[in-house]
Amino acid sequence: MKLSYRLRKDYLGILFVLPVILGLAIFTFIPMGTSLINSFQVWTDFYNGATEFSFDNYVKIFSGGDSIFVNSLLQTLLFTALDIPIRMTLSFSLALFLFKDRTGVKFIRVLCYVPVIIPTVVSGVLWKNIMNTGNGYLNLILAGLGMEKVAFFSNETALVSFLFVGMFGIGSSMILWISQLKNIPKTVYEAADIEGASRVQSLFRITLPLCGPTIFYVLITSIIGTLQVFDLAYMFYDSTNDSIYFLVVYIYHLAFGSIGADINMKYACALSWVLFAMIAFLSGLVFMCKKWVIYGEDYA
Repeated sequence: MKLSYRLRKDYLGILFVLPVILGLAIFTFIPMGTSLINSFQVWTDFYNGATEFSFDNYVKIFSGGDSIFVNSLLQTLLFTALDIPIRMTLSFSLALFLFKDRTGVKFIRVLCYVPVIIPTVVSGVLWKNIMNTGNGYLNLILAGLGMEKVAFFSNETALVSFLFVGMFGIGSSMILWISQLKNIPKTVYEAADIEGASRVQSLFRITLPLCGPTIFYVLITSIIGTLQVFDLAYMFYDSTNDSIYFLVVYIYHLAFGSIGADINMKYACALSWVLFAMIAFLSGLVFMCKKWVIYGEDYA
C-alpha cells in the first residue's frame, strides 16, 4: 500500500526521471552485464554460435600470453604517469596567471578554453594537418627557418607529440582551478602578509592546501580519462607508432577493427573489465588517501 501510495503521489517526478533511468539501463547497465557475461565465454563453434563458460580469456591476459596487451598497457600507464602531472601543473599555473580580473583576462580565458569545445574528430584532423611530416604547417615553418623536418608521429616522437597536442585541452581544468582560487578567503592571505609570509610560502602553505578539493577532483577525472584515452590516439595511430597504441585502441581493434572481428569480441570484453578494475583500484587508492583535502567548512 505504501509503495502504491508513493507512486501515485510522486508520479510526476518518476515520469521526469524515467527517461534517464531507461537510458542508463538500456545503454549502460545492460551492455555492461552483457560484456561481463561475454568475458567469461569462449567460442567452441564460431559458425554455429556455440560458446562455453571459461576463464581462458583472463588466463591469457594475466599469464602474459598476449604481448600486444602488455605493450599497450605499459604505454597507457606511461602516458598516464606523464600526462597527469604535466596537465595539472600547466593548468594550475595558467589559472594562477588568469584568476584575477584584469583588463583582457576574460578574453584570454576564452581563448584558452576554445580548444576544449572543438570536437575531437575535428581537432584530430586539424592536428594531423598541422603536424604532417611532408607538408604540415609546423614542418613548413621549420623548413622556412632552414631546419630539418620532423616526423612528429614516428615511433620515437609519437608519445611526445601526443602529449603536446593534449596540453591544448588544459582549459577545462583551468576553469576549475580559477573557481577554486576565487573561493579562497582573502582574509587568509591578509593574515599571511601580516605574519611576513612570502609569495612562495603563501603558494605552498595556503593556496595549494586550500585547493585540495580541486586537486582531488582533477586527479580522479584525469586518472579515469587518461587510462581510457582513445579518440585522438585512434586518429593518430598507424603501424609505425606503437608508442601511442593505447589499451582502449587495442580493445577497439579487437572488437571492431581489422585485426579483430566477432571472434575476438569476448576477449575484448575481458580486457575491458580488466581496465575497469584497474581504474576502480587506482581511484579507490586516491579516495583512501584524501585526508589531505581541506574543504570550505574546514577553514571558513
